[in-house]
Amino acid sequence: MQEGDLVELEGTVVEHEAAFAEQVGVDATEAAQQLTEQVAHLEVAKSSVRLSA
Repeated sequence: MQEGDLVELEGTVVEHEAAFAEQVGVDATEAAQQLTEQVAHLEVAKSSVRLSA
């Protein structure tokens, strides 16, 4: 994928604890604070991600 590509995916919104960003290796330069504040993320299987026309 490249910046600007459109993708389709299927996933589940999952709540997470405050330590989630650190647990998955997201740091301040990658918006760890924003992820923490959102208290949820999308859980998506790689096999469900498709490039869209």
